[in-house]
Amino acid sequence: MLIRSQDGMAQTEHSSGIWIVLGTKIYWASTNNDNYQIEFADYETTHKAIKVLDMIQHAYENSLYCEHAFDNAAQVQRPYIFMQNTVFQMPQDSGVEV
Repeated sequence: MLIRSQDGMAQTEHSSGIWIVLGTKIYWASTNNDNYQIEFADYETTHKAIKVLDMIQHAYENSLYCEHAFDNAAQVQRPYIFMQNTVFQMPQDSGVEV
């Protein structure tokens, strides 16, 4: 799943870093020990920023789905988890209801 910043100027893959709320801002931070971070959104309150993280989590959970496929090596049906191509757009402050 891709996540696009509030201003539309940046996007990242959901699994390539971590999301951090500092005050009223949401940052994406690299997990590659290079201290790289990008501000992805700014909200009126910390509560709204946390609500947006909840929205990202919900979008991610809904982007996964499971189907059963035949595993030729084992000669059995197995569940496989797939991910839909999804882009989450960080909402504007006015679009977040708490």
